[in-house]
Amino acid sequence: MKPITAGEVRPNLPTNPMPGVEGKPLGIIDALAPIPSFPEVKGYNPYKINGEISGYESFATKFVDSMSPQETNAIKQQIDAQKQVFGVESYGEFKLIMSVYVLGIIVAAVLLTFLFRKLIR
Repeated sequence: MKPITAGEVRPNLPTNPMPGVEGKPLGIIDALAPIPSFPEVKGYNPYKINGEISGYESFATKFVDSMSPQETNAIKQQIDAQKQVFGVESYGEFKLIMSVYVLGIIVAAVLLTFLFRKLIR
């Protein structure tokens, strides 16, 4: 690409669409629901098919148990929902956010228990 000169206007380059824009909006249930079971396809491996997990490399460990193209697509939809709802860019980030949420609930429950005990006495 040549350098921009004074007064030059370049056309906007096309961008990838946001995930899940075509259908219903993705929600927290889509992000946290378990992946349904699909019939196994003999010899299917999403890692060996060129471009099957393209764009999902940072979530590659989620595809380990995928035994069919339908299951791979369901995993991709769940990842898209996690990206949209929680704003994460990798599976490690998602696990960290979920751990923090659970820890926050536990701490709140313990504090409420202490407060309740103090009010009773």
